[in-house]
Amino acid sequence: MPTAVSSRVTSILQGLQSFRAPGVVPGDVPLEPTDTLLGVLALDGHTAAVLLDRGAYLRIGEDWCLVPYGAIVARPPPKELPIAALTLVTPQGSVNILSGTSEVWEVSRFFMRCAEDSSAA
Repeated sequence: MPTAVSSRVTSILQGLQSFRAPGVVPGDVPLEPTDTLLGVLALDGHTAAVLLDRGAYLRIGEDWCLVPYGAIVARPPPKELPIAALTLVTPQGSVNILSGTSEVWEVSRFFMRCAEDSSAA
């Protein structure tokens, strides 16, 4: 049985320095009134992802794109580069986030688990 995204946020992301709940959402993120904001991933004041119950807003190129968790493939950096960026591959393109922190491993685990839960639903 799939785990709710909000439970994944609590069990994996809560307590990370790069995670804020609810967090400050950049004004150009096109949130809908029905969106359930779960938190924001940010590093050094730069927002990397806005996490919702139905997917994540990621800045791909110039635009914020809503990507369902099932469509995100997380590719953590090699073990020998522990503070390199986490790459998120989506149908809209790839984005590198959170370069400079070892938290990429936990954030990667969050996206991987959410994708697994999405495919099991």
